Amino acid sequence: MFYLVGHAGASRAAVITYINPAVAALLGVWLLHERLGLGGILAFVLILLGSWLATRASLAQHGRAGEAIA
Repeated sequence: MFYLVGHAGASRAAVITYINPAVAALLGVWLLHERLGLGGILAFVLILLGSWLATRASLAQHGRAGEAIA
C-alpha cells in the first residue's frame, strides 16, 4: 500500500477501498453462486463510475502540473 501511495498518490490509492465491495460482490456471484439483483448491478455501476471520475480528476490535475513544469 505504501508503494501505491508513493507512486499514485494518496487520493488515487484510496479509490481501491471503494472498488473492494464491487470485487467482493462479483466473487460472491462467481464462487458462491449468489444472485446479483438489480440493486447490486446498479451499485456496481455506480462504484465503477465514481471510481473512474475520482481518478480522472486526479489525472487532469497531474497533467496540468506537468505542463507548468515543462
